[in-house]
Amino acid sequence: MNSGFGVTWKDTAGAELPLDSWRFARVLRPILGFALAVHLAFVGVFYLLDIRVMLVINVLSVALYTGLLANMHRFRERWILTTGYVTVLMHVWLATHFTGWGGGFHLYALILIPLVAFLADFSFRQRCLLIALISVFYALVASTYMGMEPLVPLDPHVVGWLKSANFGATCIGLSVVSLFYAIAVNRADRIILQARRKLEQLASTDPLTGFLNRRSMEPLLRQLLDSGRPVAVLLADLDHFKVINDELGHDAGDQVLEAVGAALRSNLRASDYAARWGGEEFLMVFPNRDLAESRAIADRLRTAVAECWVGIDGRRVSVTIGIAMARRGESLESVIKRADNALLEGKRMGRNRAVLDNSMYREGCPA
Repeated sequence: MNSGFGVTWKDTAGAELPLDSWRFARVLRPILGFALAVHLAFVGVFYLLDIRVMLVINVLSVALYTGLLANMHRFRERWILTTGYVTVLMHVWLATHFTGWGGGFHLYALILIPLVAFLADFSFRQRCLLIALISVFYALVASTYMGMEPLVPLDPHVVGWLKSANFGATCIGLSVVSLFYAIAVNRADRIILQARRKLEQLASTDPLTGFLNRRSMEPLLRQLLDSGRPVAVLLADLDHFKVINDELGHDAGDQVLEAVGAALRSNLRASDYAARWGGEEFLMVFPNRDLAESRAIADRLRTAVAECWVGIDGRRVSVTIGIAMARRGESLESVIKRADNALLEGKRMGRNRAVLDNSMYREGCPA
């Protein structure tokens, strides 16, 4: 049967995040992991080069990035980013100061530009300003240290090795930023699409029964009527439902509606449509069914409803159904009105029955 037809997400630590923060965390984690790996390598490099200041700085950087990775959910993204920017720029300046421009440590500043553009929790103006500041910083480092002798003289072979290693690491860093951002964007887009579909479903269905609501059923029924195919329209109303609400409470009323919805659904085929039309009213549409078949199904639905719920006082629920076959070119309002007239006739006749629209008898349609 056709019923017709959501946003926070959890990170790996189980914390709930808005979509933007979730996507940000998905990208920031591998970036911090990359930074931690690079600084671990630098600990060994500067130990071998016997540059103690840089050795201490990188040991502290390892501790910093380890702490950030372990406690990402506790810090705001802006704070993490700002800390990372300052750490990278400070390292670029000091490493270039000690090893010279030829060592290639200045290249790491370039990783910050796409990081700012893609990930920063800043406005567009703030991003442009940060990118400009990084560019100015890079130009100042270049103008200061390009051509200058390094503070710690190094063997040319060592300098060449450092430059090659730092160039490769920079390329890896840029790839990590781009690749994981692309993956996170694609994943976030899928989540947004799923949420949009869920919201559309929630907007078009009744939460208690899972059936279409009135707003979504009307255009569907109009489309079926315009197609010229045989269409049977059944309007069902629960008998004495107000008494159940008044005497047993609205929770019991909701249980009745859920049970009735399940009973109706189990007796409809996949190509049929059902909607909760009002408080205790249900509209069912049977494409390509004739009158006799629709009448037989209506009787089966009445039986299913009578067996679907028993109150604590032994009370059962019943349903009265009005049936109308759509005429060629008939409007939605007209066919529903005829089904409603049949329903009212069934109420007058004592309820708990399926009644055909009177005009069908006048037109010679069999009961």
